This record gives sequence, structure tokens and C-alpha cells, in this order.
Amino acid sequence: MTELNREPRLTPYRDPSELKILHSWFYDTSKQDNRSRAVQKVCGFAQGGAVPHSIEITSLFTSSILLDECLTKIGVYDDTTVRLSYTMAMIKFVNGILDPYQQSSYAISLHRLAELIKLPSYFVELRHIGTHEHIPTLEMLRWSTRRALQWLDENYWCHVTHLNLREGRPVFLRNGDERFEKRAAVIGELREILHNLKELRLEDSSLTYKEGDMTGDGKFYWEYLNRLKQIAQDSEEMRNLLVQVFIFDPDGIILRSKSLSERAAKSLHFLYKPILQDMGPEFVMLLFGKLYEFMTKNEYLEVVNDVNFGEVLVKGDERYMLPRNEAECVQGRKWIEYMLKNVFVFGKKPQIVRFINEESAEKIVRLISLQNNDESIRMLEFFRDKNSDVIKEVPELSSKIDKALETMNKFKLPDFMVQKPSKRKLDSPASIKASKRKKVKRNILERAKSKNSIFKRYDDWIPVPFGCPGL
Repeated sequence: MTELNREPRLTPYRDPSELKILHSWFYDTSKQDNRSRAVQKVCGFAQGGAVPHSIEITSLFTSSILLDECLTKIGVYDDTTVRLSYTMAMIKFVNGILDPYQQSSYAISLHRLAELIKLPSYFVELRHIGTHEHIPTLEMLRWSTRRALQWLDENYWCHVTHLNLREGRPVFLRNGDERFEKRAAVIGELREILHNLKELRLEDSSLTYKEGDMTGDGKFYWEYLNRLKQIAQDSEEMRNLLVQVFIFDPDGIILRSKSLSERAAKSLHFLYKPILQDMGPEFVMLLFGKLYEFMTKNEYLEVVNDVNFGEVLVKGDERYMLPRNEAECVQGRKWIEYMLKNVFVFGKKPQIVRFINEESAEKIVRLISLQNNDESIRMLEFFRDKNSDVIKEVPELSSKIDKALETMNKFKLPDFMVQKPSKRKLDSPASIKASKRKKVKRNILERAKSKNSIFKRYDDWIPVPFGCPGL
């Protein structure tokens, strides 16, 4: 089995099936009340590593409910302990849900963040009251805790499947620019789907799932794939956005700022091959074009540590959609070579279609021959050598390739005139603001030093009244 070298991911539970059982203990009390057992299980998880926030907070809310039921049963009249337990669980719930979304350099209001992720605002208000004012009433806390558990069930637990084990992290824009909120939500969904598909393939990269497979992991695989296809079919903008996420997301086909060995590159290609094949030939051709642009960029992106690159994706700012170094360009080049070997096969027998066929071959030749540099010449020669059988089937394609190579060799720039890749800096808002302040201050100082005036200065000038020049 071919598999990427990667850091192991430690979890306090042995496998995802434990989470399904835990969910039933928390929420299903129709046959047997296992809530105390569920709380103890989460305490055991905490001894083995970090517990996901949504699981921890479900346990805290349930503990508060059990404490409330116990004290009510024995007739305790002072409800302060129960109210404090409910209040602290609510504060931890809101803080843990919203704090990870504070991605910009400037704090966004909690109400605004809650609105963006569809968290009811009364949770935020209750957190504020419990933190800065009096402890809320027991009736209010009981009601809000039931609503919080319902929200967690709908937004976390129902998505905890055999694969989906992380909470989505959509990209939020500074100042909440509403024009891009749809793209931000789509990118958040695409990132999660891509991550889940990658995790599924990593479990057994030698295993493929036939279309319509609704058993076991196949069901989840095709749910994710069909959602990707649905987004891609929505519009040209969404197709381009999906391609950009495939290239620039950390779970995508280019490992950020890393140099891959030949073996690691082959493992990466093997990992994504079934996913790309199932996306269809049109999508792979679009990805090929974007990868070729990425590979041939003569500019690298310099990213400041606190920059939110996700915002670049949301706004579709192609000025910054660049490789960060030569290692990423090499990865793009290896992907192009892999595609040009004609390894992608689409459809089913007897209607199988290969990526490089009579129709796509001419498109690829036109795309590669747009630039006349050493890299494009090498790629066109590589394409010709690896696809001689397809080229023979296309009339005059062989002569077109020869003519294109002749023209490219004739007009290519000599080595001493080829520019080395420059750097485009993607700065943080704080750095940009500081730079602007520095520039304004420098301009003020320069104006202060300047002696320019609209009137000429006369040092021996003596003031006299108008009309009396002789005085």
C-alpha cells in the first residue's frame, strides 16, 4: 500500500465508532439513561489527550443537568451551585465556539461572529450576563442549556461520521464584507470536504469506490464527491474557486512550501488520482490549465506570518495566487508531467475516455506553446514523446507540434535575459497600516524642510504705506 509520509494524528478515542456510541449515551435516554457513563467516558478521554471542544462542552452541560436533577430530587433549596455550574458551562461553550474564528488582526464582535456561524445570539447575551452581571435565573439557564445541547447535536454530532471528525472553519473577512460571504461559506465547505476525502484515501489508498457504492466508506466518499460536482456545476466562478482550493488549500494537491522526493510525489499523485478521475475530464482540464499557470509564474509570494491567506481565496485576488518558492513550482511541474502521461481514465467500459484524446490533445498543445521558454519547450517535447499514439490519430497535430517547437526555440530569450523570479509581498493589515503612517510622516517632514514659497523673499525689505514710495 502506497502512503504519504505524514505526522501521526493522536486522538483520545480509538476509532470514530466510539463517538457514535458516546452520542447515543448523551442524547438517547429512551431505553436506558447512560448520561453519567457518557460524562465519565469524556473524563477518560481527557486523560489521553485533547478532547474536541464540542464533545467536552456536551459533557459539561450534561454534568450540570445531572447535578440539577440530583439536588432537586433530594430537595436542596439553595440553587446557587447549580446556577454557577450552568453559567460556567455556557461561558465556556460560547468562548470555545467563537474564539477560533477570530482570524483577523482586529477583534470582531462576538454577536457578529455568532451571526456568521448561525449561533443564536441569546447564547452570547447569556455569556455576557453571566460574566459581567448577575447570575441568570435557574429557569433561563435550564432552557438555554437544552437549546445549546440541541444546537451541538445539529451542528456537530450529526456530522460526526466515520470520516467527518473535524469542525469546519470557514474563512471570515475583516470588516465582514458581505459581497464575499457566499464565497467564504463555500470555501469553508470545500476545505472540509477535501480534508475528509483525503482522510478517507489515507486510510487505504489502494481502495477505490465504484460509482453508486452506498456501503460503508463508499457512501461517504460519493456524498462528498457529488457535493463537489454540484458546486462545480453551479457556475464558472464556482468551478474556478474549486480549482483554486485544490491548488492552494493545505489539504490540496500542492504541499505548501515543501520539497518532495520522487517517491513522495508519486504517493501524492496516487492519493488524488481517483478523486480527480471521478470529478470528470472537464474539471481535470481546467485544473491542468491552472496548474500550468502556477508552474510558469515568474514571481513568488512572500507571506507574513499573521496574514490570512484564506481571504485572498475568498476575494479571488489572483495577484497573490502564486507559488511561495521553487519547491512548489517543482510540485506543479510534476503534476503536469503526471497528467501528460495520460494516466487519467474517465467513464465505464465500453465508453472509456482518456484525459489525452483527439480533442484535448490540440488544447494542450495550444496551451503549452503560448510561452516560448525552456520549460514550455521541455513540456511540449515531453507531451510528444509520451503520447505518440494519440498524436498519430489527430491529423496534422504532429506537424503543428514540430512547427511550434521550431518557433519557440527560434524566439526564446537567451539565458542572460531571463529574469529571476521576483517576490510579491502579502502583508498583514498591521504592517500595511504602519507603512502608511511612516510614509505620511516622511512626507510631512519633507514638506517642513522645503523652503518653497509662492512669494520671493527680500531680506532688505522695509514696510511702507501704499501710495508713499518715497518715505
